[in-house]
Amino acid sequence: DGLAGSNDLPDRMMRADDFRVGEQWDPAVRQSMENKGKFALTIPLIKPKIKHVAGTQIKNPRQITVKPTRSGTDSVAKLLTACAKQVFDAEKLQFEKSQCFEAGMAIGQGVMVATKDRTEDPKHANIKIERVIEHEVLFDPTCIIYDINHRNQGCKYVIWEPWVDKDLVRAEYPAKKAELDAMGHSTGGESIVMGVVNTVIDWMTGRRRQHDNAFSMNNRADTDVLTRTRFKMSHTFWREPKECVWWFDARRSEMDALLLTESKQISAAKASATAQPEVFSVETVICNVMHHTIRVGDIFLEDRVNEWNTLMYPVFVFWPYLENGNKGSLTEDLIGTQQEINWLHSQSLNMVKLLANTGYKIKSDPTGEMAAWLEVHGGEDGIVLDLSKFGGDVEKIEPNDLPAPTIVLEQGAQENLNKISGIRTEDPTTDKDRVASAIALKQQASLTGSATVFRNWDWTMSIQADFIIEVIRHNDIFSEDEIREIVDREDLIDKEFMEFARQIVISQFEQQGITIEPPADIDEVALQSASPEAQEIMIKQAREDLRIFNEIQQIVNNEARPMAEAMLLDSIHSMRKGKYSTKVTLSPLSETMRMIKSAELFELHKILIEGGDVGLDGETLIDGTDIDNKEEVKAARNRKLQSLQQSNANVSLSRTA
Repeated sequence: DGLAGSNDLPDRMMRADDFRVGEQWDPAVRQSMENKGKFALTIPLIKPKIKHVAGTQIKNPRQITVKPTRSGTDSVAKLLTACAKQVFDAEKLQFEKSQCFEAGMAIGQGVMVATKDRTEDPKHANIKIERVIEHEVLFDPTCIIYDINHRNQGCKYVIWEPWVDKDLVRAEYPAKKAELDAMGHSTGGESIVMGVVNTVIDWMTGRRRQHDNAFSMNNRADTDVLTRTRFKMSHTFWREPKECVWWFDARRSEMDALLLTESKQISAAKASATAQPEVFSVETVICNVMHHTIRVGDIFLEDRVNEWNTLMYPVFVFWPYLENGNKGSLTEDLIGTQQEINWLHSQSLNMVKLLANTGYKIKSDPTGEMAAWLEVHGGEDGIVLDLSKFGGDVEKIEPNDLPAPTIVLEQGAQENLNKISGIRTEDPTTDKDRVASAIALKQQASLTGSATVFRNWDWTMSIQADFIIEVIRHNDIFSEDEIREIVDREDLIDKEFMEFARQIVISQFEQQGITIEPPADIDEVALQSASPEAQEIMIKQAREDLRIFNEIQQIVNNEARPMAEAMLLDSIHSMRKGKYSTKVTLSPLSETMRMIKSAELFELHKILIEGGDVGLDGETLIDGTDIDNKEEVKAARNRKLQSLQQSNANVSLSRTA
């Protein structure tokens, strides 16, 4: 069942890891064959399959895009997109994701973990997301669905146990230094060395796992060496069902209600509802409050409650194959066929070696001396034999032909590898279809069997995207100065906010007796009837009035912009909950926010043309791109348009003539 499929997953991951790195023979069998002078070949065909699918993911990266819904605003959505992109770029998340995807395809589980890094920003911290060693993470085996954050069926806990530098742990927890020092270099406490993850796995499987033949990450490092300089730090993320409240304010929309999880906040909310029932009210709900408990062995270091102000795990797992709790990897599906190919190739080569030197028949050799000599030198080129020493006759044994079924079996095994994986790594094109569309279609067909894999990968990325946006919304990860810098750089000020702020500034000026009205146009009749000297005075006055008006407008804009930015910041912190504000989606990766806008602009242009409408103006499309020499491109375009118009005019004149 699904639970059993989770129980033995760690052992199956280790075996898949062995095959990925080329350890594909039982050590005893390999040694036996080598002792007999036979080949034990490894034909690594699994790794190219994994690399092929991983290459597709690398060439088609995804990024977070936030879209407004209902009460949400486009500016807020774009600002959240820009903030998420900054997290993505700062942490080189593209590379971490690719490693996670490849690990999942190879051994059945790829894992990334989010942590708070205060090294460069001690006040606000940075979101640090990195791929971790899959063998160091244990998910609640009773969770048999993909979304570990599911309220009812998600993981009860997730344990992550990396090896961490001892000096760093002591520096971060000085109050525990004496206890940590007392542990010293003692390997007697098995839980310190093996950690909680391995201990729980041993308990789940009902046996002590044998690591003698394993070539996995758990066994590649010398544990005795590691314990001299590092602690196995246990991070346990677990959910506590707790009574929480939604706090409603009758003066605001119900969609602006706040979910309170901390005991002090809950008590204050209930008190306000009792004191002012006509204004405030509360509704009790049960939520899974997240804990992050940190230990080294039996030493408790700390428990962080609601660390990210979200109900989601800061752990993101990619399971390429998950069906009713049963998890697996591409490698695991191909192990049997890979073993068959290794055995067939080894046996074929051993038979070829035997055919080249099958042996000799001799008539007689009373002492056995010549038979021994022939055994040593019989395979050498150009040897000369004295038949009298062999009883008058030496005959080379005629070899048998290489069995045809062996070749057929090898070809069948290769084809089975393609069928089982659903992936063909050979070039899918021919000389006749070397065109872009044909190549694209054939490459797509070569990965048809991987569609469910990429569906699960997008699911993982969507969960991670939801987490990042939730953290940005409900934590001070970005300071106001950082957000303002992003707003200025990407020009994300909302027009409605800006206009509202302008009206406030204009109202303040009017209260001081300063009117901000556009200067009246020059009376053309009066201008024509005036003397030249008077005309000059009228024109100068009009220009001066326009200059003053423009200066005042600039002052208004300068005063209004910080107010509009503050409104934008406030709208982020007080965003409505759930589906009524924003929706997080995935889109193809773009290097800059301008490129994202450009892609949307060109998509609109394409839709208009395909719908029989007029496309966007050429200069609008050029302005929407991220190129540096826009003015030069537009000037060159205008020259070509003028030349084309002149040519068309000449053609029309010639036809008329």
